[in-house]
Amino acid sequence: MHSVRQSSCLELVTTRNIYLAGGQLTGIVVLRSEKPIYCDTLKVTVEGLEVPAVSGGRRQLPRQSVFFAREKLIAGIELPHSAYEQFSLLWNTFLARVERRRISAGEHIYPFAIPIPASLPPSYSGSAGSICYQISAQIKTFLARPVVVSKTVRIAALPRRKHSGPVNLMYPSPESSAKRAPIEVNVVLESPTLPLGDTFRGHLRVLNSDKINLGRVSAILEVRECLRGPVVQEIHRQTADEWVLENSASHPELVEADFSLKVPSKAPPSLDGTFVSVSWIMKVRIDTEPPVELTSPVAVYTPLTE
Repeated sequence: MHSVRQSSCLELVTTRNIYLAGGQLTGIVVLRSEKPIYCDTLKVTVEGLEVPAVSGGRRQLPRQSVFFAREKLIAGIELPHSAYEQFSLLWNTFLARVERRRISAGEHIYPFAIPIPASLPPSYSGSAGSICYQISAQIKTFLARPVVVSKTVRIAALPRRKHSGPVNLMYPSPESSAKRAPIEVNVVLESPTLPLGDTFRGHLRVLNSDKINLGRVSAILEVRECLRGPVVQEIHRQTADEWVLENSASHPELVEADFSLKVPSKAPPSLDGTFVSVSWIMKVRIDTEPPVELTSPVAVYTPLTE
């Protein structure tokens, strides 16, 4: 992206389109000028903006919130904010007591690197709102209108990776009648943390010691987009994939099988923002009396590809 004013041009170039939280946002600012100019301040700013989907009964949420801001001065000095300091600088500049930064004509390149905290949520745009990151370069001369150029960059957040092993399955609620079902369900996943477009692979084992009647067994991958306010509101829920096993016997003592669940490449990643959240859930459903449904959280992240 670039901005032009009179005989000068400001351009902002980032080294990537997507960055990993916990790393650095890197790039260059290019200043081209046909004649010498005075530059008091040249800085780069990164902002994270969260915009919840505010409509209907959700007016209690803010329309937008800046949850992260960081700037880096790459040339010049910080200009004053108070009226007294501004007048003092103006007066000293008029008396030639302040030596201003003069940039010669031609092309000038200023590299920058800004740390990105590992705790930042990933970029997101979906049913619950959006989380976006904007980087801006600004050249400013005292008492002159600044020249600003901006662009949007994507941030990916890598969840803490867990090793393969048994999954901690939970009942949807403490009052669930499924807890009285005399069966034991065990699931082992190769990995509970995967990038978008990958596939969860695991092994399912159902022990039916009392040989009660069992219908089909399903493994379901589900994504939920929510808004947080005085109460948590589920905005959208979607089944991403489902695996089904039809039992050949109606009263099997043991049901055991491998399964796989595909994560769509265009789905939202797991995130935990101030007002917006996205969670991925793996469910095991068994058709019996009473029906059994158990859930476990899994994590999905945006792959670091351009």
